[in-house]
Amino acid sequence: DESSDEVGTVQIPTTWRSVMLDQNTMQLFWDLYATLPPPRSTDCLKCIVQFASVRRSLFSADEERKAWLQHILSGILNILQKKQGLDDADNYYEFCRLLSRIKPNY
Repeated sequence: DESSDEVGTVQIPTTWRSVMLDQNTMQLFWDLYATLPPPRSTDCLKCIVQFASVRRSLFSADEERKAWLQHILSGILNILQKKQGLDDADNYYEFCRLLSRIKPNY
């Protein structure tokens, strides 16, 4: 049942915290999405969905969480402005999953 993965968060090990909070890590996936054709771009969006699903406990301060959310929202806005990859059904589906993760997790 695919709907079961639509709810929830991802627990990141604390030893990964510095890598996860480094904006270059997430930016790599945004950049790859922008340059790779499907199905690789779809895989990049799947990873970004996981980034958007991290538990709040990853962040030690509201400022970190706000910066994280801003980075996600900037990437989303960029895709919408350029209509990048959304003509592919799988990309479109993962993009909708990404949007659905924003409200419950932030």
